[in-house]
Amino acid sequence: MSGYLNFVRYVSENFTENEDQLSEEFISDEFGIGYDCPPLPQLYQLMTHIAGSSICAANAIAKKSCDIAINWFGGWHHSQRDEASGYCYTNDIVMAVLHLLDNGFDKVLYVDLDLHHCDGVENAFAHSSKSGADGLNGDPMNAFNLTINGYSECIKYLISMNKPLILLGGGGYHPLNTARLWAALTACALNETLDNDIPDHSCFLAYRPSYELNIEAGLRPNLNSKQYIE
Repeated sequence: MSGYLNFVRYVSENFTENEDQLSEEFISDEFGIGYDCPPLPQLYQLMTHIAGSSICAANAIAKKSCDIAINWFGGWHHSQRDEASGYCYTNDIVMAVLHLLDNGFDKVLYVDLDLHHCDGVENAFAHSSKSGADGLNGDPMNAFNLTINGYSECIKYLISMNKPLILLGGGGYHPLNTARLWAALTACALNETLDNDIPDHSCFLAYRPSYELNIEAGLRPNLNSKQYIE
């Protein structure tokens, strides 16, 4: 077992909710635990659930159990092989891709719609689909100006290729808008149309003031001219 996993196991077995996250006992610059990847109780179990769920999605695709597999809990694209990074403790995407390559797939197209660069995935395949919600207008990252309709069009385009597809989650620092997006993309994958009005449920009041599914684009100018893109 790698030194990283050994350290993660130690954290999982000894770190509790009452511990100081800045305690040197549970911080490691070598393994990236600390700052944006703080020690957590049951961290090893969290990592196995993240990785295992995306591997299960890949396995379902490999066995042709479905055409589209969804794991909104996945998409942790910054983690390196032996190091946590950028709020990501394990790179489930790489594991899912490797599982596909080991089970009959010659090539895998990876499309990343997250705000941040997918450095962990890039590094894993330097010598050899993810739908993050932090690009939405209104996200605290405040860098992109995407809408749910924009994301949906991207997913529809991928579905139109008629190839096996795995949809993974990713960033998203506005929980309600992230929920909106993933609900809309799930409906898109199922070829269903959702009503724009948020249905009445236990968290209904949290969706004020609009109580609607759609998110409008902001007023910032679109500088992505056709010439610039080409």
